[in-house]
Amino acid sequence: MSSSSCSFSTSESDSSPSDGDECDTNEYDKIESEVMIDDCSESSQSSHPELVLQNKAAELLIDLKENTNTTQVTIDHINGIMPHYNAFVKSELIKRSQNGIIKVEDLNDLFTFLDGQTIFEGVHTNYRMKWYAKEKWPEHLEFRKIVLNWKTVLLGNKVREVPKFYGYRVSFLQQLETLLQNEEILSCIDNPRPTIPNKFRSILDGYIYQNHDVFNEDPHSIGIVLYVDDIDPTDGLSSYQGQNIRNYSWTLANIYPELRSSLRVINLLSLVNAKTAKMYRNEPFLRDFIHGLNRLGSEEGVTFNIKGFSRVFHGFLLLVIGDMPASGNIGGFKESPAAKVPCRTCFVTLDNMCNCFCEDDVELRNDELHKEQLLMMKNVNEEQPTLENEEGIVFSDEDEDNGNEDDLPKERKPLCIQAPQLSIQFGINDESCLLNLNHFMCTKMFPQEIMHLFLEGVLKTECLYILQDSIGPKKLTLAAVNSFIENFDYEQWKTDKPSPIDSRHLKSGLRQNSSQILMLSSILPFIVEAYCNEAKLRNFVLLLMIFNICLAREVQRS
Repeated sequence: MSSSSCSFSTSESDSSPSDGDECDTNEYDKIESEVMIDDCSESSQSSHPELVLQNKAAELLIDLKENTNTTQVTIDHINGIMPHYNAFVKSELIKRSQNGIIKVEDLNDLFTFLDGQTIFEGVHTNYRMKWYAKEKWPEHLEFRKIVLNWKTVLLGNKVREVPKFYGYRVSFLQQLETLLQNEEILSCIDNPRPTIPNKFRSILDGYIYQNHDVFNEDPHSIGIVLYVDDIDPTDGLSSYQGQNIRNYSWTLANIYPELRSSLRVINLLSLVNAKTAKMYRNEPFLRDFIHGLNRLGSEEGVTFNIKGFSRVFHGFLLLVIGDMPASGNIGGFKESPAAKVPCRTCFVTLDNMCNCFCEDDVELRNDELHKEQLLMMKNVNEEQPTLENEEGIVFSDEDEDNGNEDDLPKERKPLCIQAPQLSIQFGINDESCLLNLNHFMCTKMFPQEIMHLFLEGVLKTECLYILQDSIGPKKLTLAAVNSFIENFDYEQWKTDKPSPIDSRHLKSGLRQNSSQILMLSSILPFIVEAYCNEAKLRNFVLLLMIFNICLAREVQRS
């Protein structure tokens, strides 16, 4: 910026603060040896429009950064529009020139024309921007708001209807068609890796995919993996604590395992408040997903436009992944591990769970029996008493908070309200909306989730017990354990290095996250080998072997 009569410079002595003032200097704000400050009075602005532009730009940047928390990257992207805008102005000037000469009248006409426009002309409103995006990028995906119930509120002295229970979902088939435009993903579908007898290297080698009716008709069938989890995006100490958001996502099982562990292949399907999802049995937010899968699983399949060519695809839901509460809820089973029949795979009771270690010791759930039990619960006519929870309302003996009974859809109450005693006996809360899917087996397609089952469950507990058995007088010291943890060479896994263990942790529980437990369990046998009971250590190593089989990239039936 050039110095002018409306600017003044301050020397180093002039800029020194007087006694009692605080000076917050920033070396990056100094430009050479002097600071130039522009006078922004009205008289100056009329004669120097560049000052007006600078002033407005500064106000905009401050507003973007402080009020809307816009990042510098976004501001840089906006600034990148200016060369294109300058090119537009230049082209307009050339159009109005005659033999390379531009008249003052032409300039006035041009800027009168530009005064009526914005740099975002044509997309300056939300409606115009959405319309332009649909025309320019037909594959552009938008979340659709699903309103299930309304409430009356007073807004601005007016009574208005606003959404009470709602969520968001995106078109599944449109998402899938967009994803299939990727050549690498399409190659994974068209070129599945051959299966090797008695060897499992991916989900597609499993019994369910290889024996599925849709796969038998089309060997290049798409396998869909649905993931359900409840997340808390707020501060745990804030007043919004507990406002969990249910996240429905999906991915393609056909993608090679080494390519599948990437955020780019995970597709967000729906978002909704977790209590609302439970209240409506997840069905409104999976309705489009279920409809799309039933079309994929039909004989006709679904025709997609792939790079200008029509092509028919078939597919089906292969499995549903989630932690125990989420999988239990969406499958219609009990969510709490304290339920009388807590497992969604078998009928083991809570009292016998610690005594049953083999599959032959328990009765496994199966699809036919599950449907019979649901039918029995639907046919219960007599009213049976329900137990109350802390809020005074409950749907079964050990059921979680599923919302207020008065807010539930009026067309049908959950089966655990209609038949509470059978709900306790069968370990079933309600009929899963996924039973509306063709070819879906509710008792087979909800595998156990490794992270919560092992790393935040049995493996974490066993690490604690092994340490408790090994540390004590005339045995291993806690200082020696922490020294081993500190000095061990973790190589590329140093980011998963376990935290130091405090003596209080041996009583209240280990303060380690999942990746730290994975590393701690791997090195623990070497730490306690000379101090731990031999039988207990051998049992712990056996647990590690089972866990490693679950994590293995390749498993042989033998």
